[in-house]
Amino acid sequence: MFKRIKKLENEIKDSKIEIKDLKEKLYDLKEKLYENLDKQKINELSKKYKVKINVIYEYGRYSLKINNHTVVDKKYITNCHEYIQRGELERDIKAFLYKSNKGEK
Repeated sequence: MFKRIKKLENEIKDSKIEIKDLKEKLYDLKEKLYENLDKQKINELSKKYKVKINVIYEYGRYSLKINNHTVVDKKYITNCHEYIQRGELERDIKAFLYKSNKGEK
């Protein structure tokens, strides 16, 4: 009886380890998907507005640079994927272009 209980405990332990590994793989796949979607969106917007867009990660935060000008400071972008996909990136590009056309950099 004791051997059977020990065997079941080991199986549970192995299953927990396997679940943890699968969760890590799923997280990695999700991050790669987000990264690919973000790159695709940035490329589309670069072509659409004919600007060079860089989203830079520094000190745990992101900043947006358009044509080598810092447009959005690090304190406003905490989740890069949401920022890009929700349309906030496009809004900031339009605002930058509007200001640069008026001569206010």
